[in-house]
Amino acid sequence: MEIQELLLGLAQIAVALVGFSGLASVFRRSADATWRPDVRFWSLIIATTGCLIFSLLPLAFLHGGMSTIVTWPACSGIFAAFMTVSWIALLRELRRRIGAGDYYKSAITVAFTVGHVIAVTVLVLNTLGIAWQPTFGPYLVSLMLYFLWASMIFIRMIYMGISASK
Repeated sequence: MEIQELLLGLAQIAVALVGFSGLASVFRRSADATWRPDVRFWSLIIATTGCLIFSLLPLAFLHGGMSTIVTWPACSGIFAAFMTVSWIALLRELRRRIGAGDYYKSAITVAFTVGHVIAVTVLVLNTLGIAWQPTFGPYLVSLMLYFLWASMIFIRMIYMGISASK
């Protein structure tokens, strides 16, 4: 499978996830009249949109005539910066949950924080070419971790919507 085909497939999955996120928010709103978009909803929108953008970003670089030697470090650097910002938001949420005594959700947030640290580290190494030559593999692994994070937020939002309607 070509790299471009794989990235287009991931972009299609991201579009579906963004669309289902909107549907889930509508159904959740109808199940609970007091529901307002919260941190989880906005995290889901940002994560799914991020998946879409970072699935298409390398294609824009490659179709713009840039070589793979330039594309993968540039895309990895941009993705690392984006993930760092979302990681800071995760740390704020973790601190709030631990302060509230919600240790189960704190454990999940810690797992995602560790995943973010690993992904950002891999992306930075790929950007700088320190451990290996910049390539598609580390970018794909980090993108998959980000997709996992977006999917888990989506599943949690669906679960909370079903729980609220019972």
